Amino acid sequence: MADLVNEGLVKLNDPLGMYLPSNVSAPSYHGYKTTLAGLATHPSGLPYWPTGWIWNKYYTTQQVYEFLSNSTLV
Repeated sequence: MADLVNEGLVKLNDPLGMYLPSNVSAPSYHGYKTTLAGLATHPSGLPYWPTGWIWNKYYTTQQVYEFLSNSTLV
């Protein structure tokens, strides 16, 4: 991500939703939108590992989108 920021392709304060397809909703918390910086530094509120997911298993992009769309931040 640092390279993308240095190249001016993304900004750390950009909301995650800017980079997701329109049919995928990025979770938010009381109006606070998850940013790329929040993902990089881990205060986004997303769980470390999705409940029910198995380590070392391959998950598709669609599964990740479904996880994001159905996540509730705490």
